[in-house]
Amino acid sequence: MGRKFKIAGGVNPFEFPPGERELDQVYRKKANNDQQLIEAKNELAERDKYFARVLEIEDELKQAKITVDEVKADHQLISDEHMALQAICNKLEQDFLKANNERNELIERLKGYKMQEIEMINQSNEVENERVRKRIQSQMEEAVALLPPIDIQ
Repeated sequence: MGRKFKIAGGVNPFEFPPGERELDQVYRKKANNDQQLIEAKNELAERDKYFARVLEIEDELKQAKITVDEVKADHQLISDEHMALQAICNKLEQDFLKANNERNELIERLKGYKMQEIEMINQSNEVENERVRKRIQSQMEEAVALLPPIDIQ
């Protein structure tokens, strides 16, 4: 490192005494190694920080997977329940349609019975009216027979 200067007396004040050059190199290497050690520790601390964050993210991922599995199970359960309810709804709809058809048939039968009843009442009324008419006619004939004969001259 040093330049060699020739000074009177043969000793250069800028030159290292024997052994100090090696000691200087050792101190420089130590300083360099210390700096590398500090940088390595800093890098290691940074890696530890990132590793801790990776572990946190992995835990979050595990929780997310558990949540997804739970949601899938819930979705399947809801889907199964929906299918069961749909089957029940279809059965109830069929039962309703069957009952409605039976009700319509009963209404038609009732209408038929009511029409028969009306026809029977009408026939009964006609018979009664005919009987009354015959009775009145008979009474009129009897009343006319009891009248004295009229002379028309």
